[in-house]
Amino acid sequence: MIKEFHIVIKIIAILSIFLTALQAQEMRNATMGYLTDGMNDIKYKDTRIAFSMWLEDLATKEFMDINMVYYDSSMNIVNDFINYELDYLTLNPIFYLKNQKIIDPWAEEFWVVNKGKNQLESYLILVREDSDIKTLKDLKNKSVGTREDNYLGKMYLESELLQVRRKYSRNYFKGYINTGKFSTAILNTFFGKVDACIVPSYTLDLVSEMNPSIKKSLRVIKRSEEIFFPILAIFHINTQKKIIDDFALSVKGLKESPRGRNILNLFKMEGLRRISKEKIAPMKEYYNNYLGLRKKYVK
Repeated sequence: MIKEFHIVIKIIAILSIFLTALQAQEMRNATMGYLTDGMNDIKYKDTRIAFSMWLEDLATKEFMDINMVYYDSSMNIVNDFINYELDYLTLNPIFYLKNQKIIDPWAEEFWVVNKGKNQLESYLILVREDSDIKTLKDLKNKSVGTREDNYLGKMYLESELLQVRRKYSRNYFKGYINTGKFSTAILNTFFGKVDACIVPSYTLDLVSEMNPSIKKSLRVIKRSEEIFFPILAIFHINTQKKIIDDFALSVKGLKESPRGRNILNLFKMEGLRRISKEKIAPMKEYYNNYLGLRKKYVK
């Protein structure tokens, strides 16, 4: 009986070693890079907590060991991506647009973060309803509020001014009054602390949910097409397909559990979705047209 017991113990030990080895073999390693410039939310504690929770889920559910690397230089993260030091990078779309010719040959899949309900979003230039600002030309000598890292929004405003004025001057309006949050830029406009603001459309809806009088008191003088998005994630062409599939499975599951929904809430986003190159094309075209306007009118 004792002999049989020892045999059973040995079998269990062997199986345990085998299963541990098998699990280790199945564990996939991936390195993800995040460019902090242009992603103001990463500064906040809630976002860091969300990252930790999500990485734990990827490790336990999808057997992925993620190495997260934060960059403060767009040049460094792009170089590491094209040299396949990264399986995946996340960045503000303006840095993708500036480096699209370098990145595109190495890009396998594109994903976008959704802060609002729609996959793509528009920018709004808002003024008070009682303001004398009716068109973009009326922004002369006015102050414009926005979030400090709203690079796409600032590019949009500059591009639209170039189209209507056919010349460029950094001193045309007083300058940007930068804030930490889009909601602050909207409130500053509402209370008359700035003359106008430029924000993504979903932020006006969020602020107005708390105070409906805000939307009634503000007027849109310019609205872009729905071609923009706040954050872009890109997988490298050499990244294992299994890693991409597991990542997609994890993202899909975020809305299906209380913990996953909590992670989304901490990230302050609605979700993360695949996007085709065709859907990115209008933003790229707009940016390339903007470069053409700058070349033509900025001396």
